[in-house]
Amino acid sequence: PADFEKVLREAQEAHDRVQRAAFHELHRDPYRPEMAAEILARVPPDLDALNESVVVRAASRFGFEVEAQSGERTWLIGYGYEALVDHFFGVPLGTTLLGTFSRERAVDEETLDFFSSGHPLVEGILAELEEGPRGRVTLLQIPGDEETFGLLAIYREASDWRAVAVDAKGQPRPDLATLLTAGEFETEPIEAKKWTSQASWKKAIRRMAEGLPKEERPQAVAAFRVRRR
Repeated sequence: PADFEKVLREAQEAHDRVQRAAFHELHRDPYRPEMAAEILARVPPDLDALNESVVVRAASRFGFEVEAQSGERTWLIGYGYEALVDHFFGVPLGTTLLGTFSRERAVDEETLDFFSSGHPLVEGILAELEEGPRGRVTLLQIPGDEETFGLLAIYREASDWRAVAVDAKGQPRPDLATLLTAGEFETEPIEAKKWTSQASWKKAIRRMAEGLPKEERPQAVAAFRVRRR
């Protein structure tokens, strides 16, 4: 018994040391009121609008029922049995949600879901886009001042990201990377099979991929065409 008590006491002392060390790290740089402005500056001013744009379009492509409702930025989104996504944590299959992407309306009408960061539906869709195969590759066509084909790759850098674009010859095109990530264009409808069924498709993609950074793995990739107006 004496030996057991000694071992128990030593284990408790070791646990206490670990706990004190953990608390020390947690409180080494605590929040201070003067940090508020810097923290808030990291939040995009149009975050709610960005959430709406991404979530609504992604939900539609995932086979969800998506219907605009009366009221500011209000949507009915149903996760039905026709959806292409098998499981969303926190959102059971068969769930229909009536909510808004407007912070002001969500405050005024508490019966509405507020589709924002932290909401199970929003988090589930963003996770599927980030981790699932459907959100990592795409084909894009936009109108522009030149006729060109290329590859756009998105790379994660800590809490930020960067875009790299190459043309059909694998040459860097930072101007196209900026254009394609500015969010100020409308994509044009395309028939994916017309692109991917071409005999030279795989060879062209591999050739362009040779122009991307070889030491990094992209988070997402898009083959794109800029169609001359």
